[in-house]
Amino acid sequence: MSQRYKVIQRADSINRVKTSCENSTDYAGFLLEQERKCGPDGFLDSKRYRNPYLVRERLVKKLQTNRGASLSRAQQKVDLSSQKEYDLKEHEHGIQCIQKLVCRAAEIEHKLSNEVHRSEYEWKKQKNQVDDLQAQLCRLRMQNSNQIQRGTAEALRKEEELLWLLSKEKSELHKHQSKKENSYGKLINHRALQNEDKHILAEMQKERRRLLKIN
Repeated sequence: MSQRYKVIQRADSINRVKTSCENSTDYAGFLLEQERKCGPDGFLDSKRYRNPYLVRERLVKKLQTNRGASLSRAQQKVDLSSQKEYDLKEHEHGIQCIQKLVCRAAEIEHKLSNEVHRSEYEWKKQKNQVDDLQAQLCRLRMQNSNQIQRGTAEALRKEEELLWLLSKEKSELHKHQSKKENSYGKLINHRALQNEDKHILAEMQKERRRLLKIN
C-alpha cells in the first residue's frame, strides 16, 4: 500500500511524462506500466487514469475512420452524380441526333412517296395510251380485213406504222414500270429503316425517362 501511495504522490513525474508524450497512447501505456509495478491490487483510481485515455484513443480512431468513410461516401456520391450527369448529357445528344435522323427520314419518305405517286400517274397515263393504241390496232385490223381488196398496201403501211408506234410506247411503258418498281422498292427499304430509327428513338426516350427518375 505504501508503494502505491508513493507512486500517486509522484505527480510531478506524471506531469513530466505527460509533457514528453506525443499522444494519449503513450500516457495510457505509462499508467498501465505503473499498475504492473504496484502489485496485484493496482491503483486505487486506476479507472480514472486509464479508462478515459483508452476510450479517447478509441474514439479518435473511430472518428478518423468515420471521417474517412464519410469522405469516401461523399466522393462516391459526387462521382456517381457526375457520371449520371454525363450519361444524361450523352443520352440527350443521342436523342437529338436520332430526332434529326427521323425528321430527315420523314422528309425523304415524303419525297419518295411523291415520286411513287408521280410514277404511278405516268404509268397509268402511258397504259391508257397503250390500251387505246391496242384498241385502235384491233379496229384497224378489222377494217383492213374488210378493205383488203381496196388498199392492201396502204393498210399494211398503216399497220406497220401503228406497230412501230406501239413498240415505242410499250418500251416507254416498260421504262416507267421499272421506274415505278424501283421507287416502290426504295420506299419500302426506307420505311423499314425509318421504323428502326423510330424504335431506337423510343428506346432512348424510355432510357432517358428512367435516368430522370433516378436523378
